[in-house]
Amino acid sequence: MGKPSKYEKETIVNFNEGEKEASIYTFNADLKRRLAEFSKKYPLLCRLEKSTPEGSVTYVLDKEH
Repeated sequence: MGKPSKYEKETIVNFNEGEKEASIYTFNADLKRRLAEFSKKYPLLCRLEKSTPEGSVTYVLDKEH
């Protein structure tokens, strides 16, 4: 798979009332940096779930703390 276009570099927030966690999938460099800092400061609330060679990351956030 080649390098994604700017239109394919999305940020998706998945938050619903039925689950205990929310997730953020993004290619955005600033948001990735901020999520990385937040997860280091609050590891019980936020964790990196997946990163891809194309440059995306998925973070999972605990909604119950």
